[in-house]
Amino acid sequence: MVSWSDKSHEYVRHQCNTPSMITIKVNVNNPIEDIIEELYFSEVFKMKVTNILFLFYLLVSCSDKQSNRFPTDELDNKANNVEIRGEKPTIDQENSEGEGEGEGEDDLAIFDTENESDTTAAENELDEDFDETIISKEDYLVLQKKAKKTRPSILNNDNIKKYLEDHKVYLSLTTSPKRIDKIEFLLKPLHLELIEKIYLALPQEYGRTKEKYTDLSNIKDIPKLEIIRIEKDLGPLTKIAPAVEHVLKKTGDKDAIVISIDDDTGYPNSAIPELIKQTILKEKTVIAGSSQNLIYWSIDSERWPEEKFVDDDKNCENNNYCHVVEGFGMIAYRAGYLNTEKMKELALANKKCYLSDDLVISYVLAKSKIKKFKISNEYFSLSKINQLSYGFEEDALHRTNEKEVEGNVNEEKYQECANFIYDM
Repeated sequence: MVSWSDKSHEYVRHQCNTPSMITIKVNVNNPIEDIIEELYFSEVFKMKVTNILFLFYLLVSCSDKQSNRFPTDELDNKANNVEIRGEKPTIDQENSEGEGEGEGEDDLAIFDTENESDTTAAENELDEDFDETIISKEDYLVLQKKAKKTRPSILNNDNIKKYLEDHKVYLSLTTSPKRIDKIEFLLKPLHLELIEKIYLALPQEYGRTKEKYTDLSNIKDIPKLEIIRIEKDLGPLTKIAPAVEHVLKKTGDKDAIVISIDDDTGYPNSAIPELIKQTILKEKTVIAGSSQNLIYWSIDSERWPEEKFVDDDKNCENNNYCHVVEGFGMIAYRAGYLNTEKMKELALANKKCYLSDDLVISYVLAKSKIKKFKISNEYFSLSKINQLSYGFEEDALHRTNEKEVEGNVNEEKYQECANFIYDM
């Protein structure tokens, strides 16, 4: 039986065909789509729930409640907590120290039903701004399709709206001299309404080739874009460290959100709002579309800072905590979480660590007891990220001058970087 109380924060109880009693705490003042998502993350669908009428009844109840909202005092910060009493714990939606089981790597979220590589005839129409001298038709169409992947406004959630009134959100990236003109096309599909500034960090010389950024005229008129010039190239770390330092120096706001992106990757329009939402709801956690555990690169986790939420013995699963967040998957941080001085120290002390920003960032986060969460839902997941064709060219940030081996291209350098860090 499903019942609602007379309070804003509702408890819904239902006995399923398992030995467990499921208790779900939701906030009926939030939009229905957010409540559906909470249900999904609550692992109801992973415990062999056979009574699908429960979900239908719950949605109808939510609809009734939203048509006549309750008067509420200040929303409880725990309003989105999801708790399951029974055989296994769940992933906390906010601040709890609880553990959780995620999906398998091959198990996409229940909403992921589209093939991101498909392009319909209607999407083959090129806009007037297409310039084949700057970007290929293939890449342009990928980005054009990404712009269509929208989501309902996260500002319908009172907690999120209040947070964003007090704290700004920034986007951060870097690029090479050869790719500078592609930035405008890269940014076009993204949802930038909630972004205060877009920081493009550029060294005086591009590290590997010593090439200078001679012509920035084509990007100076991009809305919200601000260029940060730094003296020394930090390698891939340049896409996040200078922006975080700039935000903290300028605003002093450790709870400002900084989202890093790669300059050669297509992301859905819905990605930024979703990362903002999850970063607000999960304290002491960074959120990414792609993450791995150390076992993926055969790295010894015994010497890694303890992370009790991570299963050391298996690869990182969707909607779960992991050892390493991967930059190409977009990462959202609260500015105060990042010890940029320690990151720069490690990156500049060793050639392999210089090129292993994901490992360096994640190690420093682990030392600071910041968790790392791999998200997968209808709005953002690894399956919704597309590597653009120029990401495989010689000026890719992750590439070295050395011949790359087949297979896991990061394994050797990550292992060497990890051993260097462990021995420091």
